[in-house]
Amino acid sequence: MGLAGGRAKGAAADMPAGRPATLFRLGSHRPVSGKRRALPDRPLGAFPAWGGRWALGQTGPGLGLAICQVVRWGAGFGKAGPSGDNRGLGHGWISFPKEADQSAQVIFSIGGKAGEHAKQSLTKMERRKAMPTWTLTGIVLRYANYRDSDRILTILTRERGKLSAAARGCRKPNSRLFGCSELFTYGEYVLFEGKGKMTVDNCDVRERFYPLREDVGRFAAGAYMLSVTEAIAAPGQPNEGLFALLYYALSYAAYKEQNPTDLAICFLARCLALQGYAPRLTHCARCGQDLRHLNQLSFSPRAGGAVCMDCRDGDSLEISPLALEAVRRMLLLSNQDMDRVVLPEAVRCQLKAALHAYGEYVLERPFRAMEQL
Repeated sequence: MGLAGGRAKGAAADMPAGRPATLFRLGSHRPVSGKRRALPDRPLGAFPAWGGRWALGQTGPGLGLAICQVVRWGAGFGKAGPSGDNRGLGHGWISFPKEADQSAQVIFSIGGKAGEHAKQSLTKMERRKAMPTWTLTGIVLRYANYRDSDRILTILTRERGKLSAAARGCRKPNSRLFGCSELFTYGEYVLFEGKGKMTVDNCDVRERFYPLREDVGRFAAGAYMLSVTEAIAAPGQPNEGLFALLYYALSYAAYKEQNPTDLAICFLARCLALQGYAPRLTHCARCGQDLRHLNQLSFSPRAGGAVCMDCRDGDSLEISPLALEAVRRMLLLSNQDMDRVVLPEAVRCQLKAALHAYGEYVLERPFRAMEQL
């Protein structure tokens, strides 16, 4: 493995030709500068100290070690302080084979405050490598902007249920997490866990459901589905049925020529039934009378479903037998057949009011997105 050094000032111009090298900040795997300069291929003993400090560098997993000389000090590249100013991370030239290009890491320098800073950076890298890493398939339900460029994402995952994760720097235009931190995004998220908190490291975006953002009705239906899902999903508890239902509902809302309100109603009814909150439809929720032969009916959110006229209360809503039959058929459909739901306008209005009120009552949360449908 070649060894290389350089002067703190004016050494680059008279360096003899050699293998290519890249300038790296201590404790980081990213190049400080994109400039490439030729470095001599000589052993350590052939170089004078030049007032610099020697550092140990690693060229990548299994590629061995190399020695490089730290040639600049200070808080940042190009801002070299006095010889005694070692407050910032050191910088150094390191020579390595072409096949190891872009994988070199200067790990620590020997002596000085810069060396202590670099060792702390190494400790952080080691801690991160030791953190548990998860690869989860998820859909973004909600986000909250945090600091200048971060977001806290609420993600429904197939493997671990609902969880929160920080997407650091995702609001920067050139961030690799820019696309995966938006609502409705479906993808494979790589998360690491530290101090009980999850952080997004990477994401393979598979579907953005972009048409939901191009139409107010579609967006309102999608946002309503996300709100209901967030209210129902339990943190840390996998729910593959709920995940699949949400995925199909978002897909149909985005790409099918279907009334988005019908999909939102169908999703709500199936979602409540999936969690054990299916409303009573065939018998009175209070007295148990068979309702299938009655023409005048009401729906009571507090009672948990349809009621006869004798059992209605002040909060009961008018509903027709056709609307109750529509709900019964919705519950019998598979996820793949949700696009078959087409409701008459009168039935749509009745179910929108009745099921929405029932959902807010049992889940104890208001859903404002329904106002836009």
